[in-house]
Amino acid sequence: PANMNFHTAKSWNTSNYFSVGSGVTKTNVEVWFSPTDGPASPPGGKVGGRIRNEIDKATANITFCQFVFTDNDIDTAIRNRYAAGLTICGIFDNVIQNPIGDPFSAYDGLKTLIGSNNIKVWNGPAYLHHKFALIDRGTPNARVVTGSHNWTATANSQNDENTIIIRDYAV
Repeated sequence: PANMNFHTAKSWNTSNYFSVGSGVTKTNVEVWFSPTDGPASPPGGKVGGRIRNEIDKATANITFCQFVFTDNDIDTAIRNRYAAGLTICGIFDNVIQNPIGDPFSAYDGLKTLIGSNNIKVWNGPAYLHHKFALIDRGTPNARVVTGSHNWTATANSQNDENTIIIRDYAV
């Protein structure tokens, strides 16, 4: 319909925080839609800034899987957490979007810093189109960051994407 808006023409009109379940089974969830949800004040801006903030707060480990990863702020956050002594593991797709040697991909720099045992490239028969991070896995503060949002400036500022943050040890 003519009154539908996409990309930056959308308005921020959603409730971003809610809970699923109750009592001991209560799970806190956040849902964010790029490019319009949230204030532009977090480092990295809007939804990308939310992802970076979750990484910045990690205290034990980060495991991620990304189809495309070119966001410098998120890359810096992961590097900082590694420098703080956290265990970092990641896997990248290697079909078109993250070619080895691409100066815009975070792959080469993270592989050099962290090592090839913990930073891998998917060489399977199909795209690795996943986008998620497990943060502080195995701790009471465990959370999952997932959705359609690639870790790129374009996903943060132009594309219609979603990001879900699930705060639950069991997940």
